[in-house]
Amino acid sequence: MDEQLIAAAKEEMRLHSVKFTMDDIARKLHISKSTLYQKASSKAVLIRMVCLADQEAFRKAKEALMMKKDTARGRLLSYCRLFVETLWAMPDGFYQDIEIHYPEIWKMWMDFKYEEFDYMMELLKAGVAAGAFREVNLTILRMILITSTHNLNDADFLREQNMTGTDVMNVLEDIILHGIEK
Repeated sequence: MDEQLIAAAKEEMRLHSVKFTMDDIARKLHISKSTLYQKASSKAVLIRMVCLADQEAFRKAKEALMMKKDTARGRLLSYCRLFVETLWAMPDGFYQDIEIHYPEIWKMWMDFKYEEFDYMMELLKAGVAAGAFREVNLTILRMILITSTHNLNDADFLREQNMTGTDVMNVLEDIILHGIEK
C-alpha cells in the first residue's frame, strides 16, 4: 500500500506540483480518507514520503552504477544522468513550491542535493587522479554547478527558453564536460 500511495502522490505532484489534496489521493487509490490518514497524517508527511522514497531509489541506483566497471568519464556521465533524472523529475516550479510551502522538506531535499554534489566532486577527483580529467579548482566548479542548477531551473526562465529542467541540465553537462572551444 505504501508503494501505491507514494506512486499516486508522485503522479499528482508531477501533474499539479503541490496543488493537490489528500482527497485527490484517496480518490485515485479508491480508499477512504481515514485509511489515507493512517498512512500519511498530512499532505506534508506524504510529500516527505515521496522525497525520501526518491532519495532511497537514487542511492540504490547510484550504488549499482558505482559497482559497474567503467571509465572515470563513463562513471561521471552515468552519475550525472541519474542526478538529473532524479533531482529534476518533477515539473518546472515544483521545487519553488516546495521551498515556499514546505521549507523543512525543501531543506531536507537541498541537504540531499548538496551531499550528492559532494559525491560528484569525489568522482571528479578520482577522474583527475586517473588522468581522465584535467585538474581544475573543484571548489569553484562545485559552486558553479550548485548555482547553475538552481538558477537555470527557474520556471520563468524554462518557459522563456521552451525547455525542461532536464534539457537545461543536459546542456550544462555538455558545456562543463566539453567546454566551448572547437
